[in-house]
Amino acid sequence: MEVVMDGEKLRHLKEQFPKLLELTSPTVGDGWYDLLFIAFSQMQRIADNTPGLPQPVFNQIKEKFGGLRLYYFYPFVDELDDEGITDENPRHDTAYGSITAIVDFAEEMSNYVCEDCGDKGHQRQINGWLSTKCDKHTPDDANG
Repeated sequence: MEVVMDGEKLRHLKEQFPKLLELTSPTVGDGWYDLLFIAFSQMQRIADNTPGLPQPVFNQIKEKFGGLRLYYFYPFVDELDDEGITDENPRHDTAYGSITAIVDFAEEMSNYVCEDCGDKGHQRQINGWLSTKCDKHTPDDANG
């Protein structure tokens, strides 16, 4: 079951982060809005303040196995080496690493935040699917 974020929240993210969200829109619930806003703010700040760093762009933002999944890439970068580095610029090394850490942190935090409302939650099995929900948004017959 795909959860859709409130139209106003979705519009706000698209207006605030047009470069990051040029190719996609989040298909997650309202509860993860703050996680996304904070992650996007930090990512865009790094991209804007690191001369020569390619602009990261998301190509998919969704829920999978009960958690947030953020898939992004750097357009116009022909090749990244095994560590994601395209050149010898140490500022770029730090920026790539920071952006990766921000994404990893947002994905991990989503496992403890209700996707519906943003309150404290945990992963539960609901109708055979993993979901991160608070007690209020968990059906009585859910496991976990």
